Amino acid sequence: MNRRQLLTTGSVAMGIVVGCLSTDDEAIGLGESHHLESVALTVDELQLAIRFESARGVTRRSQIGSMFVFLHVTSRNRGDGVADLARVEEFRLSVENDQYEPIHGAGGSVEAYADPVEGTRYEGIDRARPEIRTSGWVAFEIPIDTDVARFSWARGDPSPRYWHLQLDSSADSVPDIRPKTFTAPSSVERHESVSLEIELENRGGTAGEFKQPIVIEPTGEERLLRAELEPGETESVSVTVAQPIDNETPVDRATFVLGDRRTTVEYDVPIRDVGERYVGPDGLSVGVEFYLLPETVERELTDADGTRTYEADGGQLLMIECAVTNEDQVDRTPPSPKAFELLDEHGNSHDLSIVYPAESSVADAEFVRPITAAAYDDGELAPGETESGWILFRTETSVAIDRSRLRWERLDRRRDSDEPVGLTVEWRFSSTTE
Repeated sequence: MNRRQLLTTGSVAMGIVVGCLSTDDEAIGLGESHHLESVALTVDELQLAIRFESARGVTRRSQIGSMFVFLHVTSRNRGDGVADLARVEEFRLSVENDQYEPIHGAGGSVEAYADPVEGTRYEGIDRARPEIRTSGWVAFEIPIDTDVARFSWARGDPSPRYWHLQLDSSADSVPDIRPKTFTAPSSVERHESVSLEIELENRGGTAGEFKQPIVIEPTGEERLLRAELEPGETESVSVTVAQPIDNETPVDRATFVLGDRRTTVEYDVPIRDVGERYVGPDGLSVGVEFYLLPETVERELTDADGTRTYEADGGQLLMIECAVTNEDQVDRTPPSPKAFELLDEHGNSHDLSIVYPAESSVADAEFVRPITAAAYDDGELAPGETESGWILFRTETSVAIDRSRLRWERLDRRRDSDEPVGLTVEWRFSSTTE
């Protein structure tokens, strides 16, 4: 016969099953004893839960799709001499073809439980005198949809006897909250945050709290996901995660893991057309506004009257107009001309020599042919300040500029922290230079 009670602690419900549940000659039920030589073991209470609290106030929750099974056991020396009482490492809980060991063995960190069960963790006694007994709770973690389990105690050769446990983790027992979906965009631009979309559902019959970490690979970082759901309820949750940083370098790919669900995001290099801006995580809005492929370039001299002329000298000249605006609230340093790299249509890097300005802070320098315009100055910018100017490069004649990209890459800091971030953006050239 069975007698079932339902206890609720906070938002977590636990089922208790008591009574005889024998199903064959080798099975015994709750309240019955099994004897090995002079030692008897009795299992007299069972309780289910998805969380527990130790007497020291430490809370542990079961994994997604799992639950805790608490068994209260008593071991007694019923012989005339000393005997070793049942040891916790001799206990097993079997579910179909899988076998589970107690989650807190002898000498474990949890000495006593406070909720949902109250009392000490079971510990055996060696060389116990006649009629000495010890009792306590043994805990296992098994799949939450388990209906039947076998609890066994073996010393030496396995005993065929076992306690047949009829479990009910369904409608009126424990909450069963699981992710129904776990998605993210397949790719985003580097330095962008990702919105992880999770749909949770409570398949159980009581309200409960879902509390599981989202693990980020390869960095090992975690983001805690928490939600409370009523029985039968579904809830959509969004978690925003910045691009992970591994050894001061943004990862190209990250996998987010929630229980047995995984979703992977690729972080692509931002690509803009010439004439478009890119706002980086440091608050600088950077743009390659225009470009020219002149045969010769002439600029004024900054320390004397006259001009200086630059020729292609067996290569080709490339002039770009670079504009930078500081949209942050603190002073920022714009990109150096040395931070630019030329990539061909296949992604191969080509020599890009800085012709002018090769030094910093040349605000008074000016090109006079083929255009009249200021040279680029990479001096510090105050909040809201803009710098615009031209840079002259020389590169190989084999590079088809109209099918190439200009890359800017450097190590910087996030706007809202001192966390380093490798900043990369590319601009596509077109066949029109006008």
